[in-house]
Amino acid sequence: MTMRTDVMQAEATEDFQKMSTVVPFSQSLREAGIGMLYSKRIVWLALLVFGNLFSGAGIAYFEDMILAYVSLVFFLPLLIDSSGNAGSQSATLMVRALATGDVEMKDWRDLILRELAVAAALGATMAGDMGKSW
Repeated sequence: MTMRTDVMQAEATEDFQKMSTVVPFSQSLREAGIGMLYSKRIVWLALLVFGNLFSGAGIAYFEDMILAYVSLVFFLPLLIDSSGNAGSQSATLMVRALATGDVEMKDWRDLILRELAVAAALGATMAGDMGKSW
């Protein structure tokens, strides 16, 4: 391989690692040890567990309503899948923008505020759609 191809491949690998919420590492997957792979993946998974605790608290808060309207349970997988899809979209767009230099880490505050506004708009739209189908 040429040096340019090697660099392109390394950059693409790093981008894919970031997209899958794995802290980037420079070793090949074949050579990486269990401890290193664990340490590169556990941070995001632990953060996601805490996020799921908040989701569980939200469900517990509405427990009486769910018991009164059992049919609401059928919408839980839809909500969970939609939130995962929206998060993947946001992460993919952000990682690509960082990789191409379109955005920089110093822009994080403005980007987070904008993503929160987009998330609110997407959530309102999807809630309206779900309300129509119910």
